[in-house]
Amino acid sequence: MKKWLNYHHLLYFKVIAEEQSVSKAAEKLLLGQPTLSTQLKQFEDRIGTKLFDRQSGGLQLTEHGKVVFQYAQKIFNLGDELQDLMEGSSELTHTTLRVGALDSIPRQVISKIVMFARKNTKCKVEIFDDKSEHLLSMLKQNQLDLVLTTFLPESDLAEGLFPKLISKTPVAFFGAKEEAHLAKGFPESIKDYPIVMPTYDSKLRYDIDVWFQERGWEPYIIVESQDISVKKSIAMDDIGILPTAEHTVSEQASRDG
Repeated sequence: MKKWLNYHHLLYFKVIAEEQSVSKAAEKLLLGQPTLSTQLKQFEDRIGTKLFDRQSGGLQLTEHGKVVFQYAQKIFNLGDELQDLMEGSSELTHTTLRVGALDSIPRQVISKIVMFARKNTKCKVEIFDDKSEHLLSMLKQNQLDLVLTTFLPESDLAEGLFPKLISKTPVAFFGAKEEAHLAKGFPESIKDYPIVMPTYDSKLRYDIDVWFQERGWEPYIIVESQDISVKKSIAMDDIGILPTAEHTVSEQASRDG
């Protein structure tokens, strides 16, 4: 006989995950911290896996924890929809669009998709940020409806998926004011210059590699990161130059101006 899922435990887990802290979750749930810790341990024992790792920034979800959290969100969102429906404040056509997006995807692209979905339906939109492999895995398991990515990896994850190009963005090299002299003599001027690279989670990295290879150059890579905010900060601190989407450079220039 299949075990029953304790939905109180699932709720407690969801709030802990949202707060990234047992003590903060306990305050929100009006429970004692020892009681909530015990409830979490019982839930982990029940489903047979560890859900959190303790790090300096607070509790972080394990890979299994991320999956459980996604299901918890859907379960309680459906509960809210059911309650709204019974109270007559929601229509039977109400649904949720689940969109996964890489951190490198321009926020404007995500906003336009949300606006389009809201304009044409009454759906609620949920946005999930993660690495490409995990998002594509979720898509294949029907945990997501759409994934916004810069490319499909050459692996089993890409099988059965149908990509569609929705946007093209010119690329520019971005740096602090101290790098303004590099504009003269570009691209030779950056041949041996420190560069902040995206990771291979982004197609941009492959495109930049090809760009350097075509010129017979070896890029002087000092940092690799998927997080665009981290890369921007490093470039602004005059540590290296950053190849990124042109609109990113324009936005930064507008703010600085």
